[in-house]
Amino acid sequence: PGYALPGTRHNPVFSRKDRPGGAAGTVQFVTWRLYPDDPKQAHRVRRLLLAIRTSLMVLFFFLLYYIVGYLPVRAMVMLTAGTLGGGVLFFCMIRSGINQRFSDPSLTLPMILYSSVIVLYAISESSDARPVLVLIYLAPFLFGVFRLSSAQMLGVAGFFLVCYGWILSRDWVDIFAPDNLARPIVEWVIPSLMVCWLAMFAGYVGRLHRRMSQNRTDLE
Repeated sequence: PGYALPGTRHNPVFSRKDRPGGAAGTVQFVTWRLYPDDPKQAHRVRRLLLAIRTSLMVLFFFLLYYIVGYLPVRAMVMLTAGTLGGGVLFFCMIRSGINQRFSDPSLTLPMILYSSVIVLYAISESSDARPVLVLIYLAPFLFGVFRLSSAQMLGVAGFFLVCYGWILSRDWVDIFAPDNLARPIVEWVIPSLMVCWLAMFAGYVGRLHRRMSQNRTDLE
């Protein structure tokens, strides 16, 4: 608990009878709540908190990479700042109601794209075991199952895989032997098939969920 912000509609600093100049003349402080009064906004905050906990788990994996020497100090600092800063940014947007100005108030697509950039940066800075980081990417990617369409999921997957392929091609000469083309191809093809299949499956599950929700609404 904390103090309410002045001028908010749901959490006024003063009650009507206790405004300055009123009969009582005292100030009434109203506690700030984590979840908004709007049930939809409260659900979005709960979902975001779950996403933040997932981000902290991913950040722990990054820390393990740093401990074993796969990530430099600079990259670990950037990943920590980016992960924590992104969580604070999206929380402020949803808790303040700014998210309601967007076509998708849940901000699912921006959050997944933001997570994609974080993981891609970790892959770019990692010196080894990059395919494991691709598996870690599946954790934030799954948050689009119930919110994004198949086309959107494939678009997000395509963005990630194109960037991942660019990283592999950039480091081909530096990290891999120039005559060993098989390793970067395998490291790109297998994750690509997995992510694309998961995107199509997630789109199917999302369509099924929306259809069931619509049927339940019609019955009510």
